[in-house]
Amino acid sequence: MNKPYQYGDKLVENFIKQSVYRRATGLLTSLDKEGGYKPFHRGYYTGAFDMFHYGHLLGIQNALKYCDQLIVAVSTDEVIREYKHREPIIPFEQRLAIVSAIKGVSIAIPQHDLYDKLGPVNALGCDVIFTSSEYLRSNYTGKEMTPKEQAGVERWETFQEQAMESGLNVIYLPRTDSVSTTEIKDRVVTQQQQLITEEKSYIEDDVLIPNPNDNFSVINTEQDFEGFPNEPLTQPNPQDIKVIEDLTNSALTAGIDNAVSQ
Repeated sequence: MNKPYQYGDKLVENFIKQSVYRRATGLLTSLDKEGGYKPFHRGYYTGAFDMFHYGHLLGIQNALKYCDQLIVAVSTDEVIREYKHREPIIPFEQRLAIVSAIKGVSIAIPQHDLYDKLGPVNALGCDVIFTSSEYLRSNYTGKEMTPKEQAGVERWETFQEQAMESGLNVIYLPRTDSVSTTEIKDRVVTQQQQLITEEKSYIEDDVLIPNPNDNFSVINTEQDFEGFPNEPLTQPNPQDIKVIEDLTNSALTAGIDNAVSQ
């Protein structure tokens, strides 16, 4: 196994070395806001964090209540494609930067494998794993789970069994039911559909759109048009025509003579 677990990142290695030193010398703060000691040293929290929202922030903040340090693993684009069967909305590099900038997050790293939690947890020296309460079977008592929910619950039941055998703790954090990535995407789609409908209605109300089934009448040019005098066209005067022809011939002759002289 690579050290630290398949990342080979100097940033991660330096973080672990510094935190071990701070822990040993008492420089690491273990007190929470209420003045009590946090029960765990280093926590591990994973997620896609696509279209980062308030629920994601609360999850990270809740995890920070239990540990001195929090390592957050952000799913790569490849993991999202494999698990969610779609393209990520926000690219991995941007999602990683967002999570890294959150106050309290010790370090953010990539999650390359959705089904391997113990590998990075053990390599990074974590003593607690955090996840969402949406993966608790007890949350679905009295209602039928979707195939996706069933798969998620079974996956985390396996993780919990493996963690307990390794002496690790798993904490299920409360899920923010009022907001989710799926809900946000659905809301955007609904609003976009409403906007398209309103624009279509506006066009139909204010612009005449011909219907191919309508019977169109041919305009009779002999009929009077409102605003135009109904007078017959007069024939041109023959003398006027003769004057125009003479002027034209004179201009042409003068042009030819000038061209020859040059």
